[in-house]
Amino acid sequence: MMVSPRILWVCLMGHVCISLNTCALIKFNTSLKMRELLKEVGKQRIPHNTSGTVQLFQQIQKRSNLKGLNWSSFQPHHLFYYDDGSKVPAMSDGACHALFLSGLACENDGTIVEMGTWLGASSRCLAAGLKIAGCSVDYKVLDRFQHSQLSKLAGTRYAHIKPHSVNMLDIWTETVTSIYPAQPIVVENLDNLKRTGLNLFWRRYRVQMFVIDSAKSVSSLRRQAHTVWENLVSGSVLHLMDFIKTDQVAFVASLLIPFGYLKVLHVPFGTAAWVFSVEKALPRSLFSEFLNRTHSCRYAASGFEALFDAVHEQARLYCPDSRALKFMLNALSFRKKGFLTNCRL
Repeated sequence: MMVSPRILWVCLMGHVCISLNTCALIKFNTSLKMRELLKEVGKQRIPHNTSGTVQLFQQIQKRSNLKGLNWSSFQPHHLFYYDDGSKVPAMSDGACHALFLSGLACENDGTIVEMGTWLGASSRCLAAGLKIAGCSVDYKVLDRFQHSQLSKLAGTRYAHIKPHSVNMLDIWTETVTSIYPAQPIVVENLDNLKRTGLNLFWRRYRVQMFVIDSAKSVSSLRRQAHTVWENLVSGSVLHLMDFIKTDQVAFVASLLIPFGYLKVLHVPFGTAAWVFSVEKALPRSLFSEFLNRTHSCRYAASGFEALFDAVHEQARLYCPDSRALKFMLNALSFRKKGFLTNCRL
């Protein structure tokens, strides 16, 4: 039997194939498990704020059908506060509970990659879910860990620090590794991972979850994510943390949705983040197709409609604040109009 180069490549990364005939079946159930959890959340009509996230935590604890969860290992208020009661550096609550649910849905296989964490508030939310799930995977977090956005430290124990007087990696370590042994990787320039050798590292692993907050455009997503992109497989979960603020919306709407690579998994209202399930392996060539407008203009209208449908469906489930819903719809309309106008030029 002839095996396609694409399937063979997935096989070599998976490390779990019994024979070449079974290699195409490599997949995760992470996105399916997260979708089941989201259905439970939707039944509760829980608000997207700090108290709502704690309530979400408690309701899932009571109702979840997932087995093997150790709820005694982590208390819900620790998502936002250290053991001494001081506040964790800022994190959007809606994005936090999306990351937390992803952690709960984790499988003991593959690896998790996060790009752009700064002081680790997002990593802490994901780490909490991993801890409760008892998940044992490599969780690698890439960042410069440099001084920036110090205004986000307001209300925390670090609010009065002077620039360069504190090691940002030390703050991240306290915030995250007290919960889960995530591995920080200091990268001076995420746009040029080839110099670090990390582009070779990912080839040994399948990625069941990819969280990226460092890429602010499709071009930067291409430069940063290409080392991870092709290692996402069916059932992986993709968090695009600045999605609605960038041209990533058009990328997803014009190629990834119409051609069946991604499906919307969750829209955390009140944030810029969206969460997607990976339906099939993502070839790196998709970036070039979008940036060169090879096929993307032809299918964009239907892809945008799918995104609008997802927002309305999520709104029925989660009853978001009217301002948050209006913001999301207006942002989508803006991205759609801009992209389709350029397509007609």
